[in-house]
Amino acid sequence: MLGGVGVPVSIMSTLTVSLLSSVLYQRFIAHGRAYRSTHLVGLGAAVAVQALLWTLLLLPTDTALTTIAITAPLTLVIYPISTLLFGTLLARELRHAELEEALLRERNMLRALIDSSPDYIFTKDTEGRYNLSNIAYASAVQMTIPDEMIGKTVLDFFPPELAAKFHAEDQAVMVSGEPAINLETQTIDRFGRPRWALTDKIPLRDNAGKIIGLIGMSRDITARKQFEEALVEQEGFLRQVIDTSPSLIFIKDRSGRYTLANKAMTVVTGIPIEKLIGKTEFEINSQPEQAEQFVRDDNEVITTLQSKFISEEALTDAKTGETRWFQTVKTPLIAPDGNAYHVLGVATDITARRQAERALADERNLLKTIINSIPERIFVKDTESRFTMTNTAVALNFGLSSPDDVRGKSEFDFHSKELAATFIADEQALLQSGKAILNKEEEVINYQTGEPQWLLTTKLPLYDSQGLITGLVAISRDVTDWKQVSTTLADERNMLRTLIDASPDYIFIKDLEGRFVISNIAHAQAVQIADPDDMMGKTAFEFFPPEMAAQFHADDQAVLASSEPAINLERLTTDASGHPRWVLTNKIPLRDMSDKVIGLLGTSRDITERKLAEAALRERDERYQLLTHATNDVIWDWNFALDMVQWNASINTLFGYQLADNQSSVAWWIEHLHPDDFERVSGSIYAAIDEHKDFWTEEYRFRRADASYALVIDRGFVSRNSAGKAIRMIGSMMDISKRKEAEQQALELAQEKARIRSLTDFFSNVSHDLRTPLTSMNTSLYLLERSAQSEPQRRYIDNLKQQTNHIQNLVEGMFTLARLDVGTNNFQFETTDINHILQEIHSQYMSLATSKQHTFTLKLDDTLPPVAVDGGELRQALREIVMNALNFTPDGGSILLETSLEKVEGQPASATIVVRDNGIGIQSEDLPHIFERFFRADKARATETGGAGLGLAIARKIIDGHNATIEVESTPGKGTVFLIRLNSSLSTDSSTSEMMILRA
Repeated sequence: MLGGVGVPVSIMSTLTVSLLSSVLYQRFIAHGRAYRSTHLVGLGAAVAVQALLWTLLLLPTDTALTTIAITAPLTLVIYPISTLLFGTLLARELRHAELEEALLRERNMLRALIDSSPDYIFTKDTEGRYNLSNIAYASAVQMTIPDEMIGKTVLDFFPPELAAKFHAEDQAVMVSGEPAINLETQTIDRFGRPRWALTDKIPLRDNAGKIIGLIGMSRDITARKQFEEALVEQEGFLRQVIDTSPSLIFIKDRSGRYTLANKAMTVVTGIPIEKLIGKTEFEINSQPEQAEQFVRDDNEVITTLQSKFISEEALTDAKTGETRWFQTVKTPLIAPDGNAYHVLGVATDITARRQAERALADERNLLKTIINSIPERIFVKDTESRFTMTNTAVALNFGLSSPDDVRGKSEFDFHSKELAATFIADEQALLQSGKAILNKEEEVINYQTGEPQWLLTTKLPLYDSQGLITGLVAISRDVTDWKQVSTTLADERNMLRTLIDASPDYIFIKDLEGRFVISNIAHAQAVQIADPDDMMGKTAFEFFPPEMAAQFHADDQAVLASSEPAINLERLTTDASGHPRWVLTNKIPLRDMSDKVIGLLGTSRDITERKLAEAALRERDERYQLLTHATNDVIWDWNFALDMVQWNASINTLFGYQLADNQSSVAWWIEHLHPDDFERVSGSIYAAIDEHKDFWTEEYRFRRADASYALVIDRGFVSRNSAGKAIRMIGSMMDISKRKEAEQQALELAQEKARIRSLTDFFSNVSHDLRTPLTSMNTSLYLLERSAQSEPQRRYIDNLKQQTNHIQNLVEGMFTLARLDVGTNNFQFETTDINHILQEIHSQYMSLATSKQHTFTLKLDDTLPPVAVDGGELRQALREIVMNALNFTPDGGSILLETSLEKVEGQPASATIVVRDNGIGIQSEDLPHIFERFFRADKARATETGGAGLGLAIARKIIDGHNATIEVESTPGKGTVFLIRLNSSLSTDSSTSEMMILRA
């Protein structure tokens, strides 16, 4: 029976051992590692028992039976235990292996993530030794692989000072247990270049929460730092460029406030940059019209998103007071949303250019006058050979009255087709080649006589600034007489000689060495030579002082070298007595038949008398200018022959007209007379001239530049020639507007005083007549209240009392306003302690404030000086404002009365009074109307308090009578602030009081 049992058991054991061995072998193969020794002990015990059973199976039957009989009980106990233990251990080991494999994968993934990060990642223990680093950090400290850093500290990689800083930061994190975020640090890379890093250090804790080190993460921000430094440098450079620019550069926002201005702006406006920023044109510009124009230009640029070019704008230099002219470009600064929120302006000073243009215009007028006075025919043509400018001589030669009649025409309009074609061909050749035509003889028909006429013509090309030919200029001299007597060479020479010697001008010819070849008698006599032939072969150095001779020789060489004529050279020379003389010289190069320059022709005209006359004229003008500057009146000079009027600078200071803007004719003055004075004044001045009067005077109204009228008194003196004909009138205009206004004000003040006395009596009587019925009504209500028996009766009586009180307040308010309107108050200004007035009002209303549980606070400035006010009137104004605060502040609110001294640079100090509450406030749409009469924002509340809507109007009237200001700020639901500013330097004289009454 034992043998029967043992065989199956042995077979089972054999199968179990084989199965477990196979499984264990497969797991070992799969994981490739041995299990822990402690687990193998139990496994070994189970295998040993199985081996024992296996051995018994192999023993002889008797022995096996004996052994089984001995070990059967033991086997029955050990076998299940060993089998269970083996299975449990095997399952545990299999699970542990799987967890280790998963952990290994996660570690590898984490390591790959850390090493692939461009940021520096590391961990340290509590001693500051590295125990982990990624590749980026190792490379930054010149390590090949991160494991080389393990166990080392920052002292092994950084300079001592920097390492000490890093170590201190590490210890601070590990001691405090708080992370350090965004630590900005400068380091040195492997090439010795500075690098910047942004570092986070976070304490590292174990499962028990104990700090065992830290984790660090750093990001290289060198590029960002370099960009920021470059940006700061660029901003500084840009600011320097803006401030060094001579142009005015500024930026304004949509509200017209300056957000940027350069130093040039401060030079012109006289306002420092820090005070200019945030201001508008109306706050810095003393000319409202100009400020409005600037604002319109800004708004146009912002609205249209288009730049605007302003060719001329006038500004007054704050330092010199002179008018400076600017050329301005305003450009919108467009935001990413497509709107313009700022305007960039650049204004370039064109004052010098404008002055130069005016001077150029004067010079052109002078040149035109000179050209028209020259008998030679001078003209200018364009590239199509059309006349663009001629002098009077050309027009007269063509039988025309004015040079303007010649403009735009060509030679075909005045000559035959053949002759005109010849002229135009020569001119087109000149325009193509740029080669001048000098002293060419041309035959034309004299329009006046119809006979042939000979001209000696010089034509020169005209160049623009780029060197391109734009036309030609020509001068023609009539040489018909010379040609007519040229039948023989002798006659020609005699005629030429006679013509030269007969000329009062100095005429001479020189060769290339500057030696005289020909000289006329006038020229020879000017250098004290009797016979002109004695000058032949000599130079200017033998007749003139060295300095003069050198100048003449330089002029000659310039003409000969350029082959271009020198026209109208003003030079100083000497006469036969050695006295200085001025001459106007033309020097023209002379050419031979091959067009080669062989010398020059010179003509000089003595202009000494003209120069002396000009000097005398300048001296007279200087005396005239000194005279006109010495008076504030407008000095005028009317030249009858030219019908021109000249004004002095006072036309600007008194009436606002720039001299450049004035018309020079008397018609301009007549146009500015008042329409009602036009006929009288214009008639009287012409009557004075026609009736041979020497003096004229009138008082009339004259229109200023701003369209207002000034009252003036004008006096003029008529200058007549020997025949009694009026030739000019000189006078002065005086503005008497202020004097007349003062006289009118004195008259109005007297009339106002009389009206005040009359109205005072009237209101005194009316006040008594209206108050008496109200007093009677109040007395009757008092008696009714005492005799009332029922609650309805008392309620009706209370309602009547409330309405009567409302009527009485209304009547008192209306009388007060009427009194203030007509000025019957006659304010008595005395120096008063404002703080004392506030203390009285605080005491007066304390009981009312207490009944409403209000916090009624008084805060006074002890440094506040006494102020000139009417104490009674000011008390009434403040009572109205305080009562308003009490009525419109809910129970339990707070009210503050406060005084202070307000000082603003450049302005008188102001004593300020503030009434502040935290009541119901005022709606924004009601705020502009609170000082209007009978205005009540909360009509229901006003009825309850007996208000009539007159209290704040009375307060405003009294404050205005003190030449003070009152401002209000309010937020619905949060409260209201009243701010009163009193001028601490207000005068107390009687004139000030009277003016305040008039203003009231």
